[in-house]
Amino acid sequence: MGSVGKLTKFCSHLQECSLPLPESLEEIKKKKCCVEECECEVLWLCLKTGCNSYFCGKKTNDHANAHYQSHNDHSIQMAVNTKKVWCEICSIIVLTQQQYHEMVKDNSQLQAYVISEKAISFMRLFELTDYDESDFINGRGKTGLNNLGNSCYMNAAIQALSNCPPLTRYFLNRFPYYEDEFDDPDRLLLNDLTPVAGTYNDLLNILWSEDRRYSTSPHHLLGLVSRRFPQFAGYGQQDSQEFIRCFLDILHNELRRPVYKWERDYDEKMMLIHKEKDVGTPSTDLSTTNTDATDSGLSSESEECSEGNNSSIGSFTKDKIIKKLPITEEMKNNFDYNLKNVKYSKSIISEIFDGKLRSTVKCTTCNYLSHTTETFQDLSLSIPTPEHLKKVKQILEDGEGCESVVTSTPKNNNNLYNYLLSYILWSGRAFIYPFYTNTIGAMYNYFFSGTVDLEDCLESFFCPEHLNGDDMYSCEKCSKLRVGVKTCKLKCLPEILCIHLKRFRHDQHGYNFKVNTKVTFPICKLDVKKYIDKKMLPKNASTQYDLVSMISHQGGSLDWGHYVAYCRNDMDGCWYEYNDSNVIKRDQLYILNVEAYVLFYQKRDVNRNMETIRSRTIQIINTLREKFSRKKNNFLMTDVKYISREWIYKFNLFSNPGNINNYNFLCPHGLILPPMINSISNVAVPIPSRLYQYLSSQFGGGPSTGILSECKICTEIHQSFIKQCIELSDISGQKKSSISSQL
Repeated sequence: MGSVGKLTKFCSHLQECSLPLPESLEEIKKKKCCVEECECEVLWLCLKTGCNSYFCGKKTNDHANAHYQSHNDHSIQMAVNTKKVWCEICSIIVLTQQQYHEMVKDNSQLQAYVISEKAISFMRLFELTDYDESDFINGRGKTGLNNLGNSCYMNAAIQALSNCPPLTRYFLNRFPYYEDEFDDPDRLLLNDLTPVAGTYNDLLNILWSEDRRYSTSPHHLLGLVSRRFPQFAGYGQQDSQEFIRCFLDILHNELRRPVYKWERDYDEKMMLIHKEKDVGTPSTDLSTTNTDATDSGLSSESEECSEGNNSSIGSFTKDKIIKKLPITEEMKNNFDYNLKNVKYSKSIISEIFDGKLRSTVKCTTCNYLSHTTETFQDLSLSIPTPEHLKKVKQILEDGEGCESVVTSTPKNNNNLYNYLLSYILWSGRAFIYPFYTNTIGAMYNYFFSGTVDLEDCLESFFCPEHLNGDDMYSCEKCSKLRVGVKTCKLKCLPEILCIHLKRFRHDQHGYNFKVNTKVTFPICKLDVKKYIDKKMLPKNASTQYDLVSMISHQGGSLDWGHYVAYCRNDMDGCWYEYNDSNVIKRDQLYILNVEAYVLFYQKRDVNRNMETIRSRTIQIINTLREKFSRKKNNFLMTDVKYISREWIYKFNLFSNPGNINNYNFLCPHGLILPPMINSISNVAVPIPSRLYQYLSSQFGGGPSTGILSECKICTEIHQSFIKQCIELSDISGQKKSSISSQL
């Protein structure tokens, strides 16, 4: 491929084009028109750099002209038989056959096809950097955090999150923060706030620097979080788990991108397709309400059905998986960038931490089923009492399922506690907090002491619940309050499963105490398969998790005590205790005896499918790299496809990256999404088509594209939307000024 920069005297449009080698044209002649279902011979080749499309001519379907009409900047085309180059805009022949051959000859020593060379270099994104010996010696990830005055709750949370590999590597590997890419009115109204994500990125770079520090101060990060959530301002003790939720919420809002209707439809279609595949199950947000999980939910969607009515999914071929989503005329004319069309957003936070629960309520009178789905970022599990645990195990052993259910949950099973409290209050004696908490809490823990397993907590959480009395179910079919049975199952598993043990309980008088019951937990192979809705579980999906970090609370109450993090270092595989500024190495036996409060589990690749695919990917990369280095002017014109950088990241670090989804930079017409035009190189990565085809065969999805052009339809609509956002921001600013003037 020769450079055409010096041929601008013929036509200025040649500056953005690349010329193929003669042997490349011979290969193209053997092909059919690249338009789907067109079997006509190829007469024209688009020379726009990165396009590589070939079409039939006027005597057949004239797809060459149709291509130019839809992509006006693709005006330079070559007649593959005569080797003449024509410009549609200038309406002239800009290169004759002789000039073409001279150009190729003159540039035979130059580098081939710039975009293809980029594609070769971008393949390094698929190769994870191996740690060298200095990383272990210098102690990356072993820097402590200074206590700023009862800030141990934040220090423990930051260290625990810092040792969740998918999240930390996302920030450390060229942190892709696009502050101004998506025109969200909510963001425009908050543009006076300093981004927390950027500050967190700076802190992580210090914690994981080669030049290890003993400790560092997170005061800047705490100050920014406190501006969003004032409860963390000051020097009072706070709940570490609450900080995690608030902090992840901030990161999600700053890093989110809108998911428009066409992408939601695409995700849903891919989800149906991949239920029958071994890998490639997409991870998308939807949203349920469980008695113990209500606090974890973000949003919910409901569906009602009668028992036995199952929808038919149908069958899909592999070809349909890897082709573009069909664009109907209705979709072309009616899609909108308005926020009314955006039901939810995606971010690296939601991709890593979001899971889905599906609860089903069955009316015991008419057997009517009501389903609700909820997105969660953590599972809040009550620690069951011996009485409650006995009932749960009896149900599971008897196999009676939904017909014999637990009629009370641990949160209501505090009869002894209430009795003790009533006795003390009846005696008329006054107790001063925390003596009150210590007395009642100690007595409660004395009677309800012992050891339970994390699996016991999960069994209690997912055990069927009897809805009667004040909790009776409002059946839509009966139009009356009925006794119901509620069951809850996991619908989609997160990459990082966060489990919160409810160690703090509150009474009606506003006091709280801590449940010190020892909860044993596995470090490896926590299997949640039996808690998953089997209808939603993809074939051979991974259901096992390994512990990567956890937080422990030392003390007797939520209002006083100390938080410590225990984390597995991803570089040396050893466990460390992060006690504010002190970092101490611990063995696994020590970790197993820690009183857990919040646990972070990472999904593991049980069947080693991803390990095999990654290995094969590296083989393809090495082969292509060697081939490219041997012959600079190799035929690479049709070798380029664009793929989402976001998906490559998940491919490298997730147990399952899901189907390829390029709609984070493509509009419904398969062209550049307007907000991404100025930063397309940050989100769309060119790779050789051979590599793309292999990945498509393994994961499906798409749409595949070798063209990155502006979409006139989307741009016009998007500009109108931006104008509305600016007007909304101006109105808000005027309101703020008006309020300020009145103060």
